[in-house]
Amino acid sequence: MDGNLLEDINNIYRTSGEDSGSRFLFVDAEFYPLIENLDIKEVRVVLIDDMGSPVDPYEEFLDAGSPKPLQKQLADEEEPISINYTSGTTGRPKGVVYSHRGAYLNSLGSIIEMCLNLNSLFLWIIPMFHCNGWCFTWAATGVGGTRKKNPLIRFSGM
Repeated sequence: MDGNLLEDINNIYRTSGEDSGSRFLFVDAEFYPLIENLDIKEVRVVLIDDMGSPVDPYEEFLDAGSPKPLQKQLADEEEPISINYTSGTTGRPKGVVYSHRGAYLNSLGSIIEMCLNLNSLFLWIIPMFHCNGWCFTWAATGVGGTRKKNPLIRFSGM
């Protein structure tokens, strides 16, 4: 991760972006209307439009990067990989940080317990900001399984 953190955001909570110091927000074109009115002047929004548009800002963002591999290696397995925010039922939402080791062990546990393999299919039926802390997202990816969002579910209504 080269010292960066992944953060799945809930667009109704301003706290997460402000607290985490996010510098980039990658958002699927389908969900752009959910973030249009957020006060995120300090954050670079990178739109992901994989619906056949001749111009994809995400691909342009990647093309503008350096072709050189990242130099930083993970120095400690306890370095953070992800931050997830609580809903703030007892005050302001709080950031919960996952380490590389914790995410790996949680993913491995899911792989073993759920007998995941290359043929596994993970169907998204709830928003990522809600379930990222379960690490199942990484488990499904780790075994080379398929991840699919149900197009009939509108997360904005949840």
